[in-house]
Amino acid sequence: MQDCENEDYAIHLGNKLKDVLALKELTPQILHSLVEKITCSPNGDVHIHYSFVNPLQEN
Repeated sequence: MQDCENEDYAIHLGNKLKDVLALKELTPQILHSLVEKITCSPNGDVHIHYSFVNPLQEN
């Protein structure tokens, strides 16, 4: 079951990225579909929380 969920997730993410990479302009709707929230710490560090798992990001 977990493999099925992972495969569905990978397909969904691939489709979303394919649509985004083909665009010539970043619209607010596209940005909102990719970014869950943006936070800023008191020392000025900015963290972007994506609405998908970033496989390159360390936990």
